[in-house]
Amino acid sequence: MVPAGGHHHLINTGKLDLKLHSRYSPPSHQEGTVCPLRVYADVSKLPFDGGTTE
Repeated sequence: MVPAGGHHHLINTGKLDLKLHSRYSPPSHQEGTVCPLRVYADVSKLPFDGGTTE
């Protein structure tokens, strides 16, 4: 885990592409919202009601 704002020194030593997945919290969007790129999430105007399902 790399904390928010932190830097990492990951080096892919394998033969396959390295895939990274990011998780963040607390949630700041409605459930089911999917933004393929951060730029879309940054300009999204969908309100968040504060409710989560988990």
